[in-house]
Order: sequence, then structure tokens, then C-alpha cells
Amino acid sequence: MNPSESLLTEFGEDGWYGPIQELNNEQQKWYIRTYKVTDYVHRGIGIAGELDERHIRWSVVAEVGENYIALYWDGFTFSSVTQEHIGQPAQFPFWNHIPGFFDELANHCQAKWQHPELHKLILHDMWDKYLNKSPYKWRHLRVRAEASGLVINAHSSGVKEIDVRGLQALSQKLTQSVLSAIGIRDDSEKMNNAENAILWTLIKEWGTKSYEFSLHKEFASSNVEGENLQNEHLIKAHCYFRFKPNSKTQDCLQHLKCYSGYYGGSTGVLNFILRELGLRG
Repeated sequence: MNPSESLLTEFGEDGWYGPIQELNNEQQKWYIRTYKVTDYVHRGIGIAGELDERHIRWSVVAEVGENYIALYWDGFTFSSVTQEHIGQPAQFPFWNHIPGFFDELANHCQAKWQHPELHKLILHDMWDKYLNKSPYKWRHLRVRAEASGLVINAHSSGVKEIDVRGLQALSQKLTQSVLSAIGIRDDSEKMNNAENAILWTLIKEWGTKSYEFSLHKEFASSNVEGENLQNEHLIKAHCYFRFKPNSKTQDCLQHLKCYSGYYGGSTGVLNFILRELGLRG
């Protein structure tokens, strides 16, 4: 492979660079896959100006451990020129390239990859382990689903000034409406069971394409002022399950969109997933 240091001084060619050896860890290596993207920007005032061509070096970083491989990349918007559109901003279709990059690296490393069943891990194994189990707090943030001619795209509003529970608030309102219609009121157990059943249907049984959630753990801490509840942020991710493999959007690729901040970004998500899969202590 090409020397990775050359990427610091030149644009480089499409292909793999590396390996980069992790210090004090012979089992972990890093590789960089570069890909040249042609982009167009308008020169002058307004969209009637001429188009300038430029190139973007898109980099995909592969982390290869003893028993796993993880690819990292950033999505971005670029402008392409086609017969239908001239210089129209669009999301770069990374989903058309990532599967091939996995295959290329498998050939380089003489390895065989086995993709985890993300849907089973998140919506079955982890739900059974953490959902409604103290001291864990699971938040449903967004679901995109399609079934029976109906498309669902529901997500929390993100308002921080009030207690917004997103999908749980929706399921609670639907539960209240249905139970009130059949004359059931002030029955907390039935309300809770019905609300969980609606959530279950929305998230797990309606052709789920993607699902976003967060999970944290509450614990007590003591100081001079008394005892307070603290949060250990475990994971936050938007999960794409690849339930539409023939789609022309990112729904054709199983992957996780990660967030920086309290949850540790993509590294935090990777470490959590590896622990859940039993690949890391």
C-alpha cells in the first residue's frame, strides 16, 4: 500500500494508504482509503455565473483490530453536473462506495468480514437488557419506517426548555385517546402496557428503516451539599438497518451515524457496540 505520510504533502490517488501501526498494540492498525470527488462551484454573482471545477479528497479511515474492523467517514454536500441538474447541492452518496471499500480491504488483509445484525443487537438484545431497567434511561429520539403504504418519520423536537420525550409523548397521547374511547381511565398498568405496545409497533414492527436513540445510566454521587444524581452517557446513535437493500439512498447501507459530545463520538459508539458483541471487555 502507499505510504500514509504522503497524504500530508500531496492530494494523492484513489486507493489505500497504510498501514499505520498503533503504538504498543501489534493487533491494531489503521488504513486510509482516499477517493477523489469532483465538485462544482459558481463563480460570479448568482447561479448564472460560470462553474469552476474543484476536487475534494474524501477520506475513509479503517480501524483494524484483532477481531473487528470499523470504517469511519464524514458525509458532506457537493455539487455535481448531470443532464438533469447543473451544480445542484446534494448529499454525497457514500453508500455507493463503503461496501466496495470493505471488500477491497478484506482482499488486502486476506480476511473475511461478518457484519453484525444491527437490528437484532439494538432493538432486541439491547432493549431486553436496558429498556425500562433501572438505573438505565433509554430515550427514543427518531424512527423512520415504511409499511402498508404508510411512511412514518417521527422524531423529538429537540426543545430543551421543557420535558420533551418525543416518540414516548406520541405513544402516550395515542394510548390516552384509545383507552378513553373504550372507557378505560386511571388504570396506570393498562396505560403503561398499551403505551409500550404502541412504541413497540412504531419502532420494531412497521418496516423500520432507521432508528435514533440515546442511553445513559444514572448513579448517585455525594458532595458537601448532599447527594445528587449523575449521568453516565453510554451511547447515542442513529442506526440504519439496511432493510431496503435496493434503495438509492443510505437506507441500503447498514451503518451508524454518531454524535460528538457527552457520548464520545464514533469512538464511544464503537467501544460500546464491541462490548455488547462480546468483542471487548
